[in-house]
Amino acid sequence: MWLNTPMDGVIHVDPRAQDPVRSLLRERGIPMVSEGRPPQPHWSDAWVDTDHEAGLRLLLGHVAESGARRIGPSLPLHDDAYPRLIAQAYRAWCDEHGMPALVEEYAPLPDPFTAEQDAVSRLLDHERRPDAVVGVYSDSGHNILAAARCHRLRVPQDLLVACVSEDPDYAAATPPVTTLSLRPDLVGDTAVDLLIAVINARSGVDRHRLVQPVLLPRRSTRGAVRRRSGTP
Repeated sequence: MWLNTPMDGVIHVDPRAQDPVRSLLRERGIPMVSEGRPPQPHWSDAWVDTDHEAGLRLLLGHVAESGARRIGPSLPLHDDAYPRLIAQAYRAWCDEHGMPALVEEYAPLPDPFTAEQDAVSRLLDHERRPDAVVGVYSDSGHNILAAARCHRLRVPQDLLVACVSEDPDYAAATPPVTTLSLRPDLVGDTAVDLLIAVINARSGVDRHRLVQPVLLPRRSTRGAVRRRSGTP
């Protein structure tokens, strides 16, 4: 397909480190816009992405305002830029706020559900366990809730929970889960607009565009978490 299909331009979603699409399209002279930042940037790249740093800061700030002082993320081991950007933003935020960085990583294949639940369980098994856990994939909220149940932790009384997701069903979960929307609708619209500009070789075009995420607070982060003796 990439070698001979006629096309005016391409929107490439979630480019990966070992992804041949960019080089193939560049050889053919076909304009491309990435939805998501390329893991290996090139000066000529055109991309649209959610402002992950701003989004994570928004989410962590909300959870901290709800009383959390030990916030642990479950992060996937993946070869796109997203987990790296999240990890960098998380560690920077922890340094700025004098909070410990608690990270558990997991391989999302072949079973992302069990892998993330196991990662969250490792977080919750810490001697000084987190008082909040955040996930960065759409199913993360369900996985974190499942791990919390296995550890007999109540949400939000014992543990605050939040995740990055567009899933409206989280509003009806038990309890309703706080989510951060990456605004994929706006990312898509912006990518189309940028691709048209690139195809038409418009001058003065901003080739790197960030979309601001939106926080949807719900019951899973509303309520003071119960502190154990000796936990700051």
